[in-house]
Formats: sequence, C-alpha cells, structure tokens
Amino acid sequence: MIHGQKGRDIVKMIPRDRLLTESDGPFTQIEGRSVLPWELDRVLNAIAELWSEDALAVEGRVAENLRQLGYGRAES
Repeated sequence: MIHGQKGRDIVKMIPRDRLLTESDGPFTQIEGRSVLPWELDRVLNAIAELWSEDALAVEGRVAENLRQLGYGRAES
C-alpha cells in the first residue's frame, strides 16, 4: 500500500491508534521480489514519512496497537 499514491492516501486516513502492519508475502513485492517479515523497517520508514514522525515513534505506536489487541509482551 505504501508504494502507490492511492495506498498512501488510505494509510494517511487510518487512525494512528488503529494502524497495524502485515507482510502479505509472497504477494507484496519490492524491487521484483517478495517482501520478507523482517523487512518491516522499510514499511515503518514509509509510514513515518507519511506521518511526518520518527520511525521509532511509528514502531512504538504499532507495537502499542498490537498490545491493545493482546499481542506482544505484557507490561511488567
């Protein structure tokens, strides 16, 4: 979604406290090859650019969104 203008416009409309990331490999491709789950930093950087925020802040927001759904580490 982050490569086309339509997709970027949709990402901009998603409330920040609802945004989650996913890899749809082998369907999602970058430079002619399937995106791998550990390439999430490319997506976070693109979202950071759309939001005019730091990529670490975006990563934290997405992690918090996952925690709200019951995924990730529980807070101690």
